[in-house]
Amino acid sequence: MVVSAVEVSWQVLRHGRDARGAIVAVPLMTASDRVVAVMASAVSLSPGTMVLQIDQEAGVWYVYALGPRDRAGVERARRRTLSLQQRVLAALGSGALPEEGP
Repeated sequence: MVVSAVEVSWQVLRHGRDARGAIVAVPLMTASDRVVAVMASAVSLSPGTMVLQIDQEAGVWYVYALGPRDRAGVERARRRTLSLQQRVLAALGSGALPEEGP
């Protein structure tokens, strides 16, 4: 959180009204509603990022990221979001519930 706050502050102080952002499409790594909700909350808690839309049917979510000024910056934002998903999945599992028997 501290690193993210510093990044947001730096963007605003350095670029002011010219600060840029990007909307990044990121593959969704799970179909579990509860795990997706945790992932979305984790992304939204990071200053400078916000989940805009989650399309579970297409397996993609769209995340706004403050700061990317070129393709490399967009790719860093995508990798950060993928890394966060991997960490949540490592902590919570895939979220798949066991099938109930008859």
